[in-house]
Amino acid sequence: MKIKTFAAACLAVVLPLSACGRNATESVSSGGSEGGSHEEPKYRSVQLLQDQGFRKGFSLRGLNSATDNGVCKTIDYGNGANRPVWTLAQWWSKYNLKDGEETNENGVYSLRDESKSFVYDSVGQTVTLELDGSKEFDSVNLVPPTMWPHLLIEQSVEGLYWLKDADEVRASLKFTINRSENLRGGNQGCHAQFAWFIYVVDKNPDSDGYGNFLWFGLNLFDSTKIYTQGTAQQDTAGGPGNFIYSLG
Repeated sequence: MKIKTFAAACLAVVLPLSACGRNATESVSSGGSEGGSHEEPKYRSVQLLQDQGFRKGFSLRGLNSATDNGVCKTIDYGNGANRPVWTLAQWWSKYNLKDGEETNENGVYSLRDESKSFVYDSVGQTVTLELDGSKEFDSVNLVPPTMWPHLLIEQSVEGLYWLKDADEVRASLKFTINRSENLRGGNQGCHAQFAWFIYVVDKNPDSDGYGNFLWFGLNLFDSTKIYTQGTAQQDTAGGPGNFIYSLG
């Protein structure tokens, strides 16, 4: 399998000022049918994702999310002053981008190893990710369970705002699937997917569900289907109180 994608994302919550208690209440008056008036709460939108143009670079993490998840390289496009808020992860890959080849020409930075590439266009402020699964697996038809390689970007918004204070969360993503090639030779084995997951965790130590989490996913592309399907299943990796729910 081969997949090459471009992506730029934003995540926002809509907060009612009068309900949060952290800001002075703002309201507007409107006339009723009997000439009276009432106050309606005024809402504000807060962007949760920082550095949406990826200008500060990325912290590259290792190959195993459990045992090798530390930062192994700072991708700063040659500018050592950058302090990235984004992370680039490469879980379960055979190769490490830490040892990859770097180029930086005409505002386009690239980092490539034997199976993966990361490209940042400073003019368009876009990121392109590419992973060639044929370089990762010895066989195209694999028997589950199999650890499949990931190439993903992520950012933590912990401590900025609480989900309980939001009336709604809006997710917006601009992406292009530039190329996808199915090399499996059948219907078995791992297939390419492009998805966006929002990780929600209970951080209240007084809660009965403290530490439990939810993976809320948006399935955007599946190399084997015209339309991706929704899924719902328990995530047993972290205990019985965790769940994965994905929209198709």
